[in-house]
Amino acid sequence: ETLERAIEHAEEGPARAESWRTLGLLYLERLERPEEARPALEAAVAESGDELALDALLRMAREAGDDAQVATLLQRRLGSAEGETRVPLLTEIAALRTRLDDALGAVLALEEAVALAPEDLEVADQLLDAYFAAGQHDKAEPILERVIEVLKGARRFKDLFRYNYRMGCVAEARGDEDAALQAFTECFDFDATYVPNLLKLGGIHFRRENWEAALKTYQTVLLHQMKLQKDERVEVFYNLGQVREALGDARKAKDMFNRALGLDPSHQASQEALE
Repeated sequence: ETLERAIEHAEEGPARAESWRTLGLLYLERLERPEEARPALEAAVAESGDELALDALLRMAREAGDDAQVATLLQRRLGSAEGETRVPLLTEIAALRTRLDDALGAVLALEEAVALAPEDLEVADQLLDAYFAAGQHDKAEPILERVIEVLKGARRFKDLFRYNYRMGCVAEARGDEDAALQAFTECFDFDATYVPNLLKLGGIHFRRENWEAALKTYQTVLLHQMKLQKDERVEVFYNLGQVREALGDARKAKDMFNRALGLDPSHQASQEALE
């Protein structure tokens, strides 16, 4: 009651904000009346951007699992953050926007984060994920080129393959299969066990009827087949059957088609090929 009277007579600015904040925390932490705490804390933030009141509102929003409110409050906090201190706020906002199916909001937050911390590969990775999720493959390409250049210069080849793979996906999305094949091949040269790349590389060789290269790639995939979804395994066995048949090995071709049907008895392409 004393705080409420003080607020009525307090001057605008930090003094009144402090009273609002103290009242809000009293409601929240001592009186267990969160429904009355929220407007008091919001008043403190509106009065002077009170950081402690903002902290309390953020804690309430997180506990309630209110991603939209957390994102809004973090956006408010950005107003007082400068330089690289903005980066963790921006990356958290992006993660929240992604959960809220706001792909554009995630992209915008991460673009600013990358501009503030261009050498931070973790942030670059998040921006690339956001570009891919938003279907903005053209924007991903310059980021990928820069990251690949940095990693090659630092001779961090064990980290390089994922970016070669993504570069291949970008090229494939714009219909440049030659560039996609080059990127997927470079990824394979750095890491011959990365299954997503093996599937892409095998698919290009298969479509181009590069039978020996397709055979080599799909045989490598089979070493890691437990990492595949069922429909991916069916496709690999079917394609391998086609490859074996093209190479004149009917017995092994039949075996591959049968293995595809063992996983999916209704797979029409394998049924027709076996007949």
